[in-house]
Amino acid sequence: MLGAISIAPPSTVALPTKLLLPIPKSSFNWPETPTRVPHRHSCPDGVVSEKSARNEFTSSEFRRMRKRIARLLTVKREREIEEGIGKRLSRKFDRQWKRSIIVRPPPSLKKLQEEEAAAEAAEAAKSA
Repeated sequence: MLGAISIAPPSTVALPTKLLLPIPKSSFNWPETPTRVPHRHSCPDGVVSEKSARNEFTSSEFRRMRKRIARLLTVKREREIEEGIGKRLSRKFDRQWKRSIIVRPPPSLKKLQEEEAAAEAAEAAKSA
């Protein structure tokens, strides 16, 4: 009734040594890499092990920062209202301010670029 059912002998079945794929890291990491803080744990055997922990930001810090930003924006808006600036004009000023920001490399990168330029100039002077 069932027909021919073939079951492969255990010698022909190849199981992968790693059944689970590694879990990818979250893309929510801030520009900094997670810091490794050693925590020392002693086992009953007397063996000391170290454990790494992520101490970038805590959830309470995010909450505090959000509230702080909200307070700053509220004060800014209250001052604009006192000066008679409407919503439309306020948004126009915000856009103008955002466009006026000049993106510059950080000082550490600027220093590295200057060193590279000096090295290239030295090589060019050497070869010429």
